[in-house]
Formats: sequence, C-alpha cells, structure tokens
Amino acid sequence: MPTNFNPGSGHIFSLPISLGLACLDLKMTAEEALTALTLSSSCAVGLGDSVGMLLEGYQADITIYDVSTLEEIPYNIGWNTVVNVIKRGSLVVA
Repeated sequence: MPTNFNPGSGHIFSLPISLGLACLDLKMTAEEALTALTLSSSCAVGLGDSVGMLLEGYQADITIYDVSTLEEIPYNIGWNTVVNVIKRGSLVVA
C-alpha cells in the first residue's frame, strides 16, 4: 500500500484512506490494517524499536479519532474523524 508520497507509486495523503483501502482492496481486517500501517511500517524502515507502538519509551505519535469502534475509520472512507494529533508526545492538532 503506497503511503510515502512517492510520485512513482501513489499520492495518498490520508492515513484513514490507506486504512480503508487496505480493508476494501486487500481484504484485511481493521486490526490487521492498523498493525500494517503502524508497527509493520515502522519495522520496514528500521524504526520498530522506537515508533509504531504505544509503549513506554517509544515515540508518542498518536492520532485520536471520534469513533466508537476501530472499524468506523476504514469503512467510512472520506469521513474525517480526527480530533487530536500528538507528535513526539506534544499535541499538534486539537
């Protein structure tokens, strides 16, 4: 799933849309898609020991969504439910 803005592979500027495409086109569950877009991606670029999971000692990059279940994110493509973004432990979008 191209998400790195590489002109040769794809221009997807929305992580929720990438999550939705993974579920719809690749038949992944919402949990599988979230893992692929977080932990697996961080490991793929050699950063799995510091980002990609919510663990003590890891960089706190977190997006907070206004949804009742994880499945609402990929199954409502185009619906922006982001309410907060935290980057390196600091609130950057509220």
